[in-house]
Parts: sequence; structure tokens; C-alpha cells
Amino acid sequence: MEGVEDSKKRKEPSVAEVAEVVPEEDITSGVEEAGTSADAVAAKRPRLEDEGSNPPSAQLKFAGEDSNGAEYASEEALWRSLKRAKTPEGGQGDDTTAEGKPWYQGSEEYWAKVEPTLDGVLGGFGFLSTIDIKTSRAFLSSFIPAIGSTSRSSTSTSSSTSSSTSSSSTDTTSPPSLAPIETTRALDCGAGIGRITRHLLLDLFDRVDLVEPDARFLDKAKQQLGPLQPLNGHRVEGFFYEGLQSFAPAKQHYDLIWIQWVIGYLTDEDFVAFLGRCREALRENGIIVIKDNLNSKEGFYVDKEDNSITRSDGYLRRLFEEAGLMLVRDAVQEEFPPGMLPVRMYALRPASTSS
Repeated sequence: MEGVEDSKKRKEPSVAEVAEVVPEEDITSGVEEAGTSADAVAAKRPRLEDEGSNPPSAQLKFAGEDSNGAEYASEEALWRSLKRAKTPEGGQGDDTTAEGKPWYQGSEEYWAKVEPTLDGVLGGFGFLSTIDIKTSRAFLSSFIPAIGSTSRSSTSTSSSTSSSTSSSSTDTTSPPSLAPIETTRALDCGAGIGRITRHLLLDLFDRVDLVEPDARFLDKAKQQLGPLQPLNGHRVEGFFYEGLQSFAPAKQHYDLIWIQWVIGYLTDEDFVAFLGRCREALRENGIIVIKDNLNSKEGFYVDKEDNSITRSDGYLRRLFEEAGLMLVRDAVQEEFPPGMLPVRMYALRPASTSS
């Protein structure tokens, strides 16, 4: 399961629809504190260069909106509205949409209609795969010396997120040193048809496992990866058919856990819990890498078409902290076409471990 998104496909919200989803006190109260006005929330989404981020803090609240036009004063208001929704049987829902459909059922039904092809998993942007893989490989070169400095295309900056044609990613942390990781085993989360395993992980790690919630995608991954094995002695071992909200990787098992374009399908509670399980699954010096779309302004955006939430940089950093993880490196994906949502990579380690 992967998903690239063009910011232009998002609808302008209709404030008139808001009261049907959240109570009046949840609609606009707190919006000013989140750094925007009610008018700004209803306006078209800003371009990549308008992105901003707040310092991570457990006290921060994040306002947002959804594709039906509903506005939320905070992320808590969003999740409360889902839990208040009624199921078709009339019972109290558990993380359900306003239509009474469980959160995960909605995304599963959406992806069931998507073809298990490169264009399918990348939302029609299959041509971006090559530059995506190139940038990801450069990002990993900080942790895998064997990749070589000649592959590295990250450049240090203070906090810039503007694009550049001379570099495919922009580092925004500038750490003094990073402990290298072993290359024994990696886990590809939300692996889709195995695109990242095939073009990135299998080249770098002795063993790779995949976890994917769509059976058709996982079958396609098996078909495509099977003829490649072994690849220079490297092979895929595990194909796990399960959603990340319940998946529990083996403890102290992985040097790298790669999570790309899938976290938007997890609720905050399940996302933090999953990261906690991933933290326990790391071997010594292991890292978790998250690569995903960012909301172009601080806060969040919920797409009701596929039941996904796009979070801002500050929102994500707060969730990382809640999961007991610390950020050791991050970089912005560049060389994507104008109009795309910002994409950022985060390298995380357990908070008790020195970088």
C-alpha cells in the first residue's frame, strides 16, 4: 500500500457541512491557537514553499479539515468525531467515519479497487519511482557506509524546505555523527507490490521481510520478487499479510524498518502503538525510516475518499516523541513535480539510544 498525492486534487472545504460532523465547539475553537484563522483553514492549500513547522511538544494541538469540508479545532476533535459516529447497526462506533464505516474498512475498500501495478500503488505517478528510490538510497548512505559518499545527494541546511534542482533531498538536522547500521535484515512496511524491496532494500540487506494489508498486492510482490532470488546472495524471506495496526514484528530482529506512504492510514493511537512495537523490533543501532507526504501547513487533512490523514511535520514529530523515538536525521524529497505535496524522510532511533 503506497500513495502519492497531488495537492490540487483536494477539494475546497464547505463550512456549511461542518456542523453535520463535529459539534460547534470543536469547529473553530482553538483554530487561532493552531496558527491559522478560520478563513485560512477554508482556503486552498498552500504550495510546498509555504510549509512551516512548530517545535514538537506533547502540549501542541493541531487543527485540520477534511475533504467533505468539515473543520476540526484539534486532532482530538477529529478522533472524537469518528468514535461518535454510528455504525450501520445503530451501535456506537469505534473509529468510524461519519457514514458509519470503520476507519480501516474504508481504506481497505478503496485499495481493493486499485490495480496492483506501479502506477496503481503510486496513484498514477509511477514515473516518480526512480527519483524516489534514488533519494531514499542517498538518505540511507548516512547509515550504510558501503553505499559510498558518491551516492549521497543530501546537503545540510538550517531549516529550509524549498526545492532545488541540484539535489534530490535536503537534510534539515545536521547531526555530528550517526552510528552505522548492520545490513542483515530489513522490514518493508506497507510494501505494496514490493517496489521498495525490489529496487532498494534487496540490494542492501541480506534478508528482507514484507508486510502488506492487501492480499492482491502481496501476491504481486511474490510474483515479481521470486525470479530475482537470490540477488547477490540476498533474498526475501517473509511475506506477512496483515495491517500495520495489528502487526507485531519480531523483537530485536531488524536493522532497518522502512515505512513509506502508509502511516496516513493509521489512527494516531494505532500509529504510536505500531511505532512502539517497531522500536522493540530493532537490533542494536537499528533505525526506523518513515517517508511520507506532509500537510502543507501545520495541522492535518483527512481524505474521505480513502480514509487517510496527512499530518504536518510538527504533528508527526509529536507522535514520534509519544512512541519513545528520537529523530536523528531528516530530509525533504526534492525533484518532484510542482503541485505535489511535500514529502519528508525521518530516521528514528529509540530515545534512550545515543545517535
